Amino acid sequence: MDNLVVVATLPEIPVGNSKCIEVQGKMIAVFHTFQGWFALDERCSHRGGPLSEGKVDNHQVTCPWHQARFDLRSGQCLSNQKLSTLRSYKVVLEGEQVKIELPDFASKE
Repeated sequence: MDNLVVVATLPEIPVGNSKCIEVQGKMIAVFHTFQGWFALDERCSHRGGPLSEGKVDNHQVTCPWHQARFDLRSGQCLSNQKLSTLRSYKVVLEGEQVKIELPDFASKE
């Protein structure tokens, strides 16, 4: 069964911003865009760049290190099909709380 984990409050991540959070030993980038809320593994699958520091445009984030681009909705690399798809997480808003849904296996890693 999946579980929801509180990662921030709405005021902590204003629209147009992102934040790296650690949940159960995993680094996750949470993005608040004009298109909605998204969460992906923090580290780029190319060289491990910090995606929470990347440029966001529409549904894409660009790694600040080597410009690999990822779809915020799916985690798929858009700039190089040889790069691994990142894990994406469902974001749920409950009142002022921002939560992400972690699969059970993520909490056991």
